[in-house]
Amino acid sequence: MILPPPEGDLINEKPYFYDMDSVALNEWHDRSNVKTLTKCIDDNCESILSSGANKDKLSVNQTQAALSFKSAKDFFADVGGTSLLKIASKHNLELLDSENFYRNLRAAPVFQVDFVTSNYGDFNKRANEMIRKYNVELMKND
Repeated sequence: MILPPPEGDLINEKPYFYDMDSVALNEWHDRSNVKTLTKCIDDNCESILSSGANKDKLSVNQTQAALSFKSAKDFFADVGGTSLLKIASKHNLELLDSENFYRNLRAAPVFQVDFVTSNYGDFNKRANEMIRKYNVELMKND
């Protein structure tokens, strides 16, 4: 059986395109100092939890330990630092150790970090186990 071609101008109508900003809150955190990075994440998640606004949107915690010149501390960390991959392997692991990790998951249930190519400190295993533990607890309380 041969199917007829689709109707309409699929290229110009972009049937599979949607505006991400209309359905999600994407706060991008990009600092080279892990304490500053963690504070930015904590502050943003606290704002989400306390405001009650945008409850109809999915909150995404997008984090990248990146070269940054937003503060003197970032500048000196970057100048003395190494590659983004090496910086991220340490920073990503430290994000899991944040005392507010689970509270932040409640505010922004999508935990997204860049440069997850390292298994330094069992990051991938630990991150998945922590997210799974959080989800299991959600199901118990549902």
